[in-house]
Amino acid sequence: MSRVHEETDKVIKIVAVKNRQKLLEVIENFSGTDTLIQVIPCDLVVNGVILKFILDLTLELLNSGKNIAKKSHIEFLLRLFARTQIRDVIDIIKGISANVCWLVMYSKSTDVCELYNKLVSEGVIEEVASSSCQANINKILSIYDLDEAQLAFQAESRSEPLESVLLKAILEKISMSIVSR
Repeated sequence: MSRVHEETDKVIKIVAVKNRQKLLEVIENFSGTDTLIQVIPCDLVVNGVILKFILDLTLELLNSGKNIAKKSHIEFLLRLFARTQIRDVIDIIKGISANVCWLVMYSKSTDVCELYNKLVSEGVIEEVASSSCQANINKILSIYDLDEAQLAFQAESRSEPLESVLLKAILEKISMSIVSR
């Protein structure tokens, strides 16, 4: 695959994790710094749009001091799953060991494109085609406590794809979790 040539402070890619232990070490090494690195199993994410939104939201909350978690990668998961309790997020992700994941990276001081390319060249991760990353709608509906029949009805009556209606419902849940806090 091609090397990353995007904004130097953000990377959102679909990757195959080749060396989970090394990746966890990198995440932990940057924990508590101005760098956020998070890996989310593909089956828990509708599409990359939600991750871009959550990254921006997380950064805004961290910068304003309105974060719940001390570690940015945990705050990211709290926001992604519309939760206010860290144990709830841990319950969602525990036991999941997907090899194909979304990788989200951000830093104020580190060139994350360079870091990403280093992880690829060292064989820690490998960029893969988006077709190898499939959302599991049933898991997503369960995480956000959404009703599939109701979403299907909304999609049909709006003449919109189910994924679009699902994305809007998730964004609404995320927004409500911030307001209700």
